[in-house]
Amino acid sequence: MISQSSMPSHAPHGNVEPQAIRVGRGDSKVPALSAGGRLLPAIESLCLNVLILDVVEELVPVSEHFGITIQTVLDSDLPRCMLDAVRMRYALRSIIDNAIRFSKTDGVVDIWTTLSAQRGIVVTVADRGVGICPEDLVHVFQPSQRRVQSAAGRHSSAGIGLALAKTYVECHEGMIWLTSKPDVGTTVEIVLPLGDAPKRSE
Repeated sequence: MISQSSMPSHAPHGNVEPQAIRVGRGDSKVPALSAGGRLLPAIESLCLNVLILDVVEELVPVSEHFGITIQTVLDSDLPRCMLDAVRMRYALRSIIDNAIRFSKTDGVVDIWTTLSAQRGIVVTVADRGVGICPEDLVHVFQPSQRRVQSAAGRHSSAGIGLALAKTYVECHEGMIWLTSKPDVGTTVEIVLPLGDAPKRSE
């Protein structure tokens, strides 16, 4: 279900394209590494806003089952950027999927994009869910098979998906942060640099 939504009160102001969509969980294949385990980005010029909406749309078939509303507030001034579509899609999908998993029933996940002259292109995914226990928070980007438990007792393979998400964001010379507080929610922020395409691994 797609409907119009207002800008979240904590989202930055600017030229935006508001949309909302109900979204659930699904499976996503992990993009393969090159021989020897090195990343070889398949770079092309893309609109990040379109990629985000594609990821959300991909999860629509299971939306009613999970009952989580995703609100997207996307800055229409974002320039096209040089991205590996497969790996950036996986990173975004992992982050949004985990936001859904850690949301309370009938909860809301906010996604917004902004353009910063100082920082670059910023993507923020914030839920108002149960949060992540402090002892698990330090492990969320570690590449392991351990399952992370939310404050409500739900489980997620965040230690796998988010570890790869971090790798793929850094493959684009970007940065990623996660903050969380039990019973308040979790926010993930990605910052991608403006300018030339990231260098290919040798």
